[in-house]
Amino acid sequence: MIEKIGSIFESGCNCICIPTNGMVKKDGCLVMGKGLAKEAADRYPTLPQIFGRLTFKYGIGTYIISINGIGIACVPTKLHFKDPSSLDLVINSSKKLVELIDRTHWKKIGVPRLGCGLGGLTYSIVKPYLEKIFEIENEKQVLFYFLKYLSISLPILVA
Repeated sequence: MIEKIGSIFESGCNCICIPTNGMVKKDGCLVMGKGLAKEAADRYPTLPQIFGRLTFKYGIGTYIISINGIGIACVPTKLHFKDPSSLDLVINSSKKLVELIDRTHWKKIGVPRLGCGLGGLTYSIVKPYLEKIFEIENEKQVLFYFLKYLSISLPILVA
């Protein structure tokens, strides 16, 4: 596992992972109103609608789509956007993410410190789980990045 400082969006990763929640608004869009989810929604305006449809149809889960050749993964860390992140959900979402990544051609996957930003989890508790889950035994690379736009430094995972 490699940790770096920078923006996940400027990382050169083939796939970037966005921590999300399970709330779908009346208009069918996933709530993506703060943090990395908001930045992703601002950069890719169709994301809330696409991930909202998937969540409404299949339930809260980890999903990957491709936009202009870049993979964007929806990785839920909390059920409701007002709630703190759940360590169990972070672990389960990360395991599903690895399953999905293994089916793709992407070699560098950017993953933030899931649940540790606005979700409130302590990274020293989450990190050992992420390290174990992202022990990918192939040519794919897992990197952590520190988000530079936040007042506190939080890393991002790249698989």
